[in-house]
Amino acid sequence: MVTLNELSWQVLRGQKKVWQKMVIVKKAKAKGELFEALRSLRKELATKEKLPPYMIFSDATLTQMATDKPTDLELMKNIRGVGEFKLQKYGEEFLTVIKSYIS
Repeated sequence: MVTLNELSWQVLRGQKKVWQKMVIVKKAKAKGELFEALRSLRKELATKEKLPPYMIFSDATLTQMATDKPTDLELMKNIRGVGEFKLQKYGEEFLTVIKSYIS
């Protein structure tokens, strides 16, 4: 059972307004320096191949690379968006950037 006090009734009758402070938490961009380095490599490759950057790897794929930091081709296969073709074509170059970031 809910019991209302005088202030509650005033709110219900529209005589008083209730304000609630909202805190908006933006999703942290856990991308950082490694993500930017991978993004830069992607842009370089895309320019060289005359492709839009997302055709090399999506931002989501680069984010996962920056988070998981694979150190070999076998681990890179676990990254969403990295298929066999892209692994063979771009894998070593992206691994080089990741390894240099780690060390």
